[in-house]
Amino acid sequence: MRQRQWLWQGSEDPRIDLVIRLAVAAPLALAGIATMVAGLHAGGLAAAGAMLLAAACFIGAGIMLAPWVAARIGAAAGGVFFPDRHFDRPQPVFSLAEGKRAQGKPREALAEYERVLLDHPQEVRCYIAMMDTAVRDLHDPALAEGYYRRGHDALAAPEATAGLDRAHEEILRDVR
Repeated sequence: MRQRQWLWQGSEDPRIDLVIRLAVAAPLALAGIATMVAGLHAGGLAAAGAMLLAAACFIGAGIMLAPWVAARIGAAAGGVFFPDRHFDRPQPVFSLAEGKRAQGKPREALAEYERVLLDHPQEVRCYIAMMDTAVRDLHDPALAEGYYRRGHDALAAPEATAGLDRAHEEILRDVR
């Protein structure tokens, strides 16, 4: 059995949602204006009651329109902070390898990079990090050269190969 909804949740189509919300908010706003005008004409203590009733009508109209307005502003402004990025497949996770390397465990870091390469063989960042780990942490330029050749053979994109070449020159510059 469906649970009763006490408040209307809106429609999937924003235009229908706006029409329904305006159908409720417009009469409330008009009733608020009419009550306010009548209260101002009456004057005195009658005006206070009319102003309270008019304020309640305006608040009700605002409550009906606020979610629609907030959704539109939020969708527009939210794209600045949270762009609608989606990827075809899961992104590589480097944090395990970087964490092992930061803990001073370069061999374990290389093993984690290898795990990333199993799922993402075109990830140039792995080959660069593996070369850097081999040279700076293990002091093994021959191992770094092996990772460079392996990456050069595996990478298909020319810009990825160019990035690997630049990193190779920079990483091995200190060794030579």
